[in-house]
Amino acid sequence: MEPTVILRDPSPTGENGLLAELPPEPPRPAPTVRAGDEAVQHRPLLVDLGGTASARRGTNPLLVCIPSAGGQGVSYAPLSRNLDAHDVPVRVFGVELPGRTRADPRPPMPLDQMVRQLADEVAERAADAPVLVLGHCAGAPAALHLTRALEARSVPVDRIIILANLLRSTDPADHTADDVAHLSQADVLDRLVARTGFAEIARLGEQARADLVEAFRYDTAQATHALRRALSQVAAHRVAAPATVVLARDDILLDDYPAAVGNWDLFVPQRRLVVADHGGHHLHLTRTGLLAEVIERDLAALRPAPDGWPAFSPAGPRSGSLPVRRRWL
Repeated sequence: MEPTVILRDPSPTGENGLLAELPPEPPRPAPTVRAGDEAVQHRPLLVDLGGTASARRGTNPLLVCIPSAGGQGVSYAPLSRNLDAHDVPVRVFGVELPGRTRADPRPPMPLDQMVRQLADEVAERAADAPVLVLGHCAGAPAALHLTRALEARSVPVDRIIILANLLRSTDPADHTADDVAHLSQADVLDRLVARTGFAEIARLGEQARADLVEAFRYDTAQATHALRRALSQVAAHRVAAPATVVLARDDILLDDYPAAVGNWDLFVPQRRLVVADHGGHHLHLTRTGLLAEVIERDLAALRPAPDGWPAFSPAGPRSGSLPVRRRWL
């Protein structure tokens, strides 16, 4: 049985989120793939999460969402729905990485291979349209590498959105070890529950828990590797795209953000910081409307505005939005 993803619509205050569940079933061998099965071997990484009818035209902006460690690109479906509901003409794509469960016979994808394939897919879909790249937590280093790869192909990225991630140290030596690799499965699950607030994680089936932990370990190791490489050759990894850093004041992983958020300036020419009063580590689920507003403001500053692009009118927060502090640094 394929993994089932249950999306719960945000409440008026935006407090509900995504629950990934697998019904318990006896372990079984992973499916095999014939050498010539090209459709499976070369399955795209980008998943179209929908949008307005006009957004399907290639001239409209493209938003690429790279999830956090162990996460799923489909978790950005509520964000896509929110943007769609407010007639924001943007095409939203989630990144679904291979080898996440026993139902996917493809092996996990190393950073360089993932960036190359994503750059191919984004370049093909974007054409001359504006591109925004969002990376959540462990997805942020991959977003930086993807942006650099696209710029090297003369595909400009208009903005990087760094969601719930800090670059605490600029010393490559501090990014050589991954403590998650040495944690037990129970410890990793406890950490995930503490970060997400989704107690349902602990109630997943045995195989689903094992899949999640394995994916989490792999993704965090890849993110560590990506940061180490970037910090070892800063000049080669600087990008032209400005960044928006979005985080929540009550995110227990980012309570030291005032001292560390400026380290991203090593790689980006300009940075906007958005600090939500609450929402925790998964703002794309808990504060979907707020993140949609951030993206809408970033889209309003695009080069030049696409034909038919509506002027952004800061008429105040959407229904259900709560205070947010914005400032340029």
